[in-house]
Amino acid sequence: MKIDVKSFAHLRLALGKSPATIEVPEGSTVADLIDIIIAQHGEAARTAIWRETDDTLKITPVHDGKRMALDAQLVDGMTVVFMSVVAAG
Repeated sequence: MKIDVKSFAHLRLALGKSPATIEVPEGSTVADLIDIIIAQHGEAARTAIWRETDDTLKITPVHDGKRMALDAQLVDGMTVVFMSVVAAG
């Protein structure tokens, strides 16, 4: 499946562009997408996504204006926007 990822700030720098298309296996979740992004883009992506102090997200995954849980299923062609927690509320 192909997922379009839009990102801002540090994650955008880690990905090198926004939007980017990420290939994920069928049945993938938001958590799987994050793992794939980190596997492909390394420490810069991990640092942009996760807080080291308490292992919580620095960013909020959003689809169609709604926050997505880490266990939310992805659908082929979906756009996931990673916003800063402050911007996403």
